Parts: sequence; structure tokens; C-alpha cells
Amino acid sequence: MLMGGDNHAFGSTRFELDGEQAVGHPGRIPGYRGAFAYLPSLEMSCAVLINTDAQDAEPVELLTRLVRACRSSGQDDALGGEA
Repeated sequence: MLMGGDNHAFGSTRFELDGEQAVGHPGRIPGYRGAFAYLPSLEMSCAVLINTDAQDAEPVELLTRLVRACRSSGQDDALGGEA
């Protein structure tokens, strides 16, 4: 079920990630931080989970680095799998 505006049900929202439109959700609970993003233009989904309470732990920054790595590789799998 879609909600009004740029937000979606279950806490997902539309946002920009390194210049690409994305739909996803950042979150945290004690001891953990995480973020998920789906980037339709790149046909890519990624998730980052961090085991920490540190205030400077930014899973969205790691998602941004992952998107950049995938873009610069020119391959379907920038993390070392088969292209």
C-alpha cells in the first residue's frame, strides 16, 4: 500500500543516493544500524548492516560507496562475482 507524498508503507521512502533515485529504509535498534536501497535505474538493490551503537556509524555512506564501486566497475557484479 503506497502512502501519500514520497513515502511508502512500512517506513520506506524515496531519496537520492549518489545522484540516483532510490527507494529504501535506514534504521537502527540498540546495537545495530542498517540501510536498504533499491535503485531502479541501475537495477540494483543493496543492504548494509552494522553491529554497533557508535554515533558516527553511517550505513547510508557505505551504500553510497557501494553504488560508486558498482558504477565504476562497468560490470554487473562489482564485488568480484561473474560479470
